[in-house]
Amino acid sequence: MKMLVRLSDTKEVVTLSSVKGGWSTIFFNDGKMKKIRNSNIEYFSSEKNKMQDSSSASSVGAYIVKDKFGEKYVKVGNSRSLISNYYVSDTRTSSGRRTIDCNDKIAELLRGKSIDEVYQIVSNTLNITVNELMSRYSKLNVGMQRMALGNCLRGHYNKQAKKEAKQQKELEIV
Repeated sequence: MKMLVRLSDTKEVVTLSSVKGGWSTIFFNDGKMKKIRNSNIEYFSSEKNKMQDSSSASSVGAYIVKDKFGEKYVKVGNSRSLISNYYVSDTRTSSGRRTIDCNDKIAELLRGKSIDEVYQIVSNTLNITVNELMSRYSKLNVGMQRMALGNCLRGHYNKQAKKEAKQQKELEIV
């Protein structure tokens, strides 16, 4: 990931080499390297384009960032992932933003459900009480609860699929 950015304080144009956590590695024109806080960087409008439709960008706080090879990434906060990995739906969160998910079967199942419905679905699938699940995840915000519960379901179905594949392979051997 190399792109030109501007320093907030001096307005000097530098090359952004990498971003990790709250820190960015930059190179000055004379070749010197420095690590600075992400908040000290300004992106050029050509480097920080809004998502395909402007309503989806403002509703999820995400941007499309292109690297020098033309790869498109979704940038939300300090993290970035390939844009092809995410789906922005018309379903709204409790705060009114459009949802972003990985668009797999679990995401489709949970999309549009209240957090109470999500707890009930996971409880029924995993044979765990809702209270037990809530004791694990209630300290998280609602979005993180949904994400963690969805990941529990993904893990359950992945284990189930591996077990079935192993049984199928054993049947083929016999």
